[in-house]
Amino acid sequence: MTNEEKTLLAGLTVTAIGAPVIIGLVLRWPIWLWVLLIVVLLLVPFQARRTILFRSHQRELRQQAFPQPPAPRAELEPAPTPPPQFQREILASVPLDSGADDYDFLFAATVYWRTVPRPGGWQHANPAALATQAIITRAREVTIQEPPHRCAMAQVRLESALGTVLGDDSGFVEAWAAQVRLTLTEADLARLRRLADVRKEQDVWEHERQHERDRRAYLTDDVLKNTGSAVVWWLAHANEDVRSTVSLIDTLRRLTAAANNTEVPELDRTPGTVPIPPAPEVSVTDRVRGLMDALDLDEPGRALFVRRLAKLLAGAGRQDAADDILAAFEPPPETGPTSEPAQVFADLPPEPDWTEPPPNGIADAVPEWVDEPDRSPRSDPSGVDSQ
Repeated sequence: MTNEEKTLLAGLTVTAIGAPVIIGLVLRWPIWLWVLLIVVLLLVPFQARRTILFRSHQRELRQQAFPQPPAPRAELEPAPTPPPQFQREILASVPLDSGADDYDFLFAATVYWRTVPRPGGWQHANPAALATQAIITRAREVTIQEPPHRCAMAQVRLESALGTVLGDDSGFVEAWAAQVRLTLTEADLARLRRLADVRKEQDVWEHERQHERDRRAYLTDDVLKNTGSAVVWWLAHANEDVRSTVSLIDTLRRLTAAANNTEVPELDRTPGTVPIPPAPEVSVTDRVRGLMDALDLDEPGRALFVRRLAKLLAGAGRQDAADDILAAFEPPPETGPTSEPAQVFADLPPEPDWTEPPPNGIADAVPEWVDEPDRSPRSDPSGVDSQ
C-alpha cells in the first residue's frame, strides 16, 4: 500500500467519525444515534481499504508474470545535443503588396532564425536568406488582405502572425520576427487623405441629392397629384383652418395643373363640395354713398350732388338709376306723379344737347355751371333747397 492510499484511508476514517459527532452536537442528537451513524459511515473506509489491497495484489501478480527489463546504465546513454541558437537578420523598408493596386506597404522587422538538423548533415549555403524569404512570404499573406488606409491594423496582425516560430518550405530553417513596423510613403498618405475627403464629400452630396429626389417625388406623386390631395395637404399644414383653405382652392388647383404639366381643371361643383361664396353685389346707391363719403360733402352739397347726378343719369337714358338715387337720398314730395319731374329739376340749368358734335371740342360742350361752380345763379344751393 502506497503513502497516498494510506492518507486517503486515514482521511475517510476521520471524516466518518468526526462528522456524526459535530452534527450530533449541533442538533443535540442522542448518543445512540451518534454511534449508529458512525458505524454506518465506517463501512466506507473499510470498503476502500479492501479495494486498495485488491488492486495492489493484482499489480504484484502482473509484475511477476511480465517482468520489466533492467534500465540501461547512465554511462551508456548518449548526451543530448543542444538546439542551435537563434541568429538575427535586419529587414528595412521592404515593399509589400496591399489590398489596393499601386499602394505598397513598407515592411521592416528583425528576423530571428536557426537551422534545423537534417539527416545526413545536409545544409543550405545561405540559411539567412531562406529565413528572410520565409518571413516576407508570411508577411505578404497578411498585408495583401488589408487596405492601405488601415496600416496600423495590418501592423498588429503582422506582429501576431510573425511571432510564431515556423519552418520554411524547404525545412532547412525555422524563423520568427519581432520589432515589426509597417508604414506608407508620404505621397501615398497624401493621396489617401485626398481620396477619403472626396469620398466623404461625394457621399454627402449623394445623400442630399437623394433627399431632394424624395421630396420632389413626394410633392409630385402625393401632394400635387390632384387638387383634392393638395387641398388635404394644405388643410393638414394649416391646422385644419377651413376658411383659409377654401380661399386657396383656386391657387392649389392651378399649382397642381402646373406641377403635372396639364391644363387647369374646372372646379368640382358636385353635391357635397364646398362652394366658393360669390362676391357681394354693390348697388348704385351704395357706390354714390361711398363717393359722397369719400368727398366729405355736407348736407347741402349732398343734396345738390344727388340732384345733378340724377339729372345726368336721366339724360343718359338711365332713368331707373336716377329714380333709385333720388328715392334713397331725397325722396320726392307726394304731389302726384305728373309734378315730380318738374319739382325735382325746376331750378337746374338746361341739359346740353349731346347728340350734336361740339364745334370747338369737348370743352365747349361742357356747361358753364360745371366749370364755374362759384357763379351765384347756377351754384346757389339755397335756391335748389327752397324748391
